[in-house]
Amino acid sequence: SQYASMLELFLQSPTTTDDTGIVRLRDLIDFISHVADCYPKLTADFHTDLIKLLELHHQSLEVELRDKIVGSLVLLRKKEIIDSNTLLNTLWPLLISTPSKALRALLFQKIVSDLRTSNSKNKNHKLNRNIQTICYNLIATDPASPKGLWAVKLTRELWKRQVWTDAKAVSVMEIAALSQDAKVVTSGVRFFLGSDQEREEAAEEESDDEEDVDMRKLKHRAGINKKSAKQERETQSAAAKVKRKEKRKNQHQTLNFSALHLLHDPQGFAEKLFQQHLQPEKPKVRLTLEQKLYVSS
Repeated sequence: SQYASMLELFLQSPTTTDDTGIVRLRDLIDFISHVADCYPKLTADFHTDLIKLLELHHQSLEVELRDKIVGSLVLLRKKEIIDSNTLLNTLWPLLISTPSKALRALLFQKIVSDLRTSNSKNKNHKLNRNIQTICYNLIATDPASPKGLWAVKLTRELWKRQVWTDAKAVSVMEIAALSQDAKVVTSGVRFFLGSDQEREEAAEEESDDEEDVDMRKLKHRAGINKKSAKQERETQSAAAKVKRKEKRKNQHQTLNFSALHLLHDPQGFAEKLFQQHLQPEKPKVRLTLEQKLYVSS
């Protein structure tokens, strides 16, 4: 087939393939990913080809081709040709290893999106446990590595969106707060200081989907036009949104009580934080004054 021939030519010399060859391969990948569910036997190895391309050549792939491969894998997941575990176990190692900022942003967005979709109707406990274990082990096996920050970012985002709400997610943040990388420690501690508030804000954003409200224009319009019950409701609703925004701006930091309640030993956790990060004269983790203030909060 044309696709097999183009792929073979590309793999012979991935870094020197000309623009025409790259565009042709990209178009073929796009086409096949859209029709793969119609020809399951003919495209049985297609997803394996894409995974190998990403794993072996993600650092040297032309940007648009690389992004097309990621997008095609996501499409295959939506068509249920591959499952979430296959997709996430492909994207996650790339996320924590690639030096490309653009690719990291794309991979993180796709991982979060797939986990949210997988939990949209019912909690996918098996998938959640699998990814939570990967996050936990990333920090536990190398506490001094900055890569642990990705485990923290993912857990924090999914907690905020109320996708992960269990003790396993909290244990990821607990071990992060007790790790040996300053950024990972700070992010872990901040989770316990304010994630309930983040949840509330995320819920309001999703329910309102609101744009900035101009109260002056609303009042002016209400003054000119004859008042109706509908306009009155709109004005009151807009005023309530403005008040909520102002309240969020002025809110002081609050503890993440829902996460603290899921800790196995909250008192022991607090003592370990103090002993590890604040008490020693020469701690393993060098924290700035601001970071120490977070820990001591």
